[in-house]
Amino acid sequence: MKNTTEIYSDINGFFFIGNTKCEIDFSRYDGLFGLVFTNRIPTKQDWFDKLNKQDISLPIRKELGELINSLYVRRGDGHELKEFKHSLASVAMKHLHCLQRGVSKSSLNLKISISTTENWINKVDVDNLAKGCLDSLNHVLYEDDRQVYNLEVSKFIHPMDVHSILVYHKRI
Repeated sequence: MKNTTEIYSDINGFFFIGNTKCEIDFSRYDGLFGLVFTNRIPTKQDWFDKLNKQDISLPIRKELGELINSLYVRRGDGHELKEFKHSLASVAMKHLHCLQRGVSKSSLNLKISISTTENWINKVDVDNLAKGCLDSLNHVLYEDDRQVYNLEVSKFIHPMDVHSILVYHKRI
């Protein structure tokens, strides 16, 4: 993604924000990686708009109107979400290379920490944020997200008004 900064850890317990080396305690996790964005983190939720019976020009019976109001129409091509998934997968591969590891065949615990802006935090569902992240790590961190046995996801307002995602992982 454009305007992103990579965050990842290496085998020696150091982590990097861009090219800056920092030290952190990884006693609970094998490592972490993530991204800082200027744009918000996209989700599949962004692809769809709720369909209203007013959007249909044909006469509709009352009972069908309620059904139609529960349907969604696809909007856009999902380019932002695809770009996000590619960016997160790229930094995860770089991180795993630094740890001298490949795709895990074992079970994992994951913690996903997502920061966002005050005006966006109540407009996005935390499970949709997590799903985009989990999907992007298939065949990178693990073979399939079914290997994730414990998932802790949090979203919070970042004090500097930026969007970021950090993924902590531990093989079990």
